[in-house]
Amino acid sequence: MQLFDLLQSILPENISMVDALAELLGVSNDSVYRRLRAETAITIEEVAAICRQYNISFDYLAHLGDSHSVSFAYKPLKTVDDYLRYLVSIRDDMVRIKQAKNKRIIYAAEDVPLFHNFRTPELTAFKVFYWLNAVVNVDGLKGNKYDPGLISDEILNVCNEIYNLYTCIPSIEIWSDVTPSSLLMQIDYFWQAGFFESNKEALKICDIACEEFKRIQTEAETGCKTSADGTPGTEENFTLYQSDIEVGNNTILVSIENQKALYLTHNTLNKIVTYNQAFCEETEEWLNVIIKKSTPLSGVSEKQRHRFFKKILMRLEAIRTSIAQDIT
Repeated sequence: MQLFDLLQSILPENISMVDALAELLGVSNDSVYRRLRAETAITIEEVAAICRQYNISFDYLAHLGDSHSVSFAYKPLKTVDDYLRYLVSIRDDMVRIKQAKNKRIIYAAEDVPLFHNFRTPELTAFKVFYWLNAVVNVDGLKGNKYDPGLISDEILNVCNEIYNLYTCIPSIEIWSDVTPSSLLMQIDYFWQAGFFESNKEALKICDIACEEFKRIQTEAETGCKTSADGTPGTEENFTLYQSDIEVGNNTILVSIENQKALYLTHNTLNKIVTYNQAFCEETEEWLNVIIKKSTPLSGVSEKQRHRFFKKILMRLEAIRTSIAQDIT
């Protein structure tokens, strides 16, 4: 049954699917084996319990083999608690990906991949405050000036875990000239709209953003991601491309063993997820075409890499200068 194949790909290697199902369904291991061998029919209630427990779309199971129907899992974001649960779901997904022997992430980035923003607590707090204030409009932040103290340690800690997990997973990122724009525009918007208390606070975020882009440039050069404490990695697990074709939406394809999952951004910061293999494979073909038409920025591509990041840093410096000279 394809439900069991999908569940096996989701579970960490150190967890027995038989034991997990026996506990969830309240049956013996032998009863689970009979279901796996199709000697005992699995009930609709049991399928529903498995779907709820492991965030599997029931619609997806119902439309297996239907290439014209694609189901996505989605949870709305309206409160800070919703956002924390959203982060925890990303963290848990990253744990499962890291534990797999064969794994890879391809990230076609409309804006800077959120993992990079989670390396330092300062930039994490800024990005989370921006998203919850300007996009979600949550109570307690809506209309307030930027205050990193309003972002809980719990959120910061989960974000830090997400970053550290990402550094352990081989990934390919595809950026365009537009990719860095959102972070730069967010800093400029917060300053122009009066959300920063002072020049000093805004300039600090500029400096941290500058450090972030320089770190990513170094990671592209070495092919190794850097841990949150600044320790350079030793495993070559990072490849960066520059695309002249604008991506249009953040598209994240995750491959684990023989299973694929696709994450698409929704309403700026939320995500929708599908395990539809036909849809994932079609997206993978599109991503491979984009990669073939892109310019490598990793490894020996020193000239192209220098030019790409020089443009970013020049734009950031222009914003920094404007803030530093603004005495209003």
